[in-house]
Amino acid sequence: MVFFNDVMRLAQVGEIGTEPGVYIGYVRVFGGNGQVKTLSIAAGDGTYGGTGNQLLSTGDAYNNAPNSSTLPMADTGGLQYHSNRAEYWSGIARFQTTNAIAQISVTFIKRSANTVPTNLYVHAQGDGGIRYLTSVEYAFQRLTLNEPNQFTFTDLTGQATSTVFTSNTITLTGSGFSGGTATVSGGSGAQYKLNSGSYQSPGSFTVTNGDTITLKNQSSSSGGVTTNVTLTVNGVVDIYSVTTASSGPPPGPPGGGGGPGGHIP
Repeated sequence: MVFFNDVMRLAQVGEIGTEPGVYIGYVRVFGGNGQVKTLSIAAGDGTYGGTGNQLLSTGDAYNNAPNSSTLPMADTGGLQYHSNRAEYWSGIARFQTTNAIAQISVTFIKRSANTVPTNLYVHAQGDGGIRYLTSVEYAFQRLTLNEPNQFTFTDLTGQATSTVFTSNTITLTGSGFSGGTATVSGGSGAQYKLNSGSYQSPGSFTVTNGDTITLKNQSSSSGGVTTNVTLTVNGVVDIYSVTTASSGPPPGPPGGGGGPGGHIP
């Protein structure tokens, strides 16, 4: 694993897992040839770089200090975990030999879909030239969360005013999802349908894995306005929004002047 002189790199170690849940693991870093410094451990489901070097941004050096916002932390996409610099958790400021070994416990939540892998990274830089780590060992186990996979309603724009629109139907699924409480909220005209039942007014109801939900949303009576209906299931949220077409400009003044020499009476 190579690190260039004074350039922070996010080097991918390997894949941790794809299923949503709480991941608990152990990471061990072995030093190598020369000094690798400012090292930290990161895990996330984002995509970095396109050159094989796994740079956060080509040519940029990143400050990895405490309270820095330079690493892209996010609930989904970016990083879900970052250990901070090595000297804060291992007592090693520079990994100069194979005897320089750091180990750390790692815990984070993966909320993205099971089609998106979460990977393990080392974030570090070389000192005085191209430097190497010998190896990184890691092991993780996953605890399931009673949450459905992220569901998505297709939003509408440029729609007619004062009209009721029906959403696409979503299915509640997830490897750890057994069931729970769903809540629908929204304004006038908001409704929901569970499975093949009848449409109901907003409120809370019990759901289980495999249930389907469809929403209704009434558009605004004014142009260029968005109305929302929100579905929440065990902390997972999406909004079905409908935006009306913008009102056109007011008409111009009637008529016009006469021909040459004409006048307006």
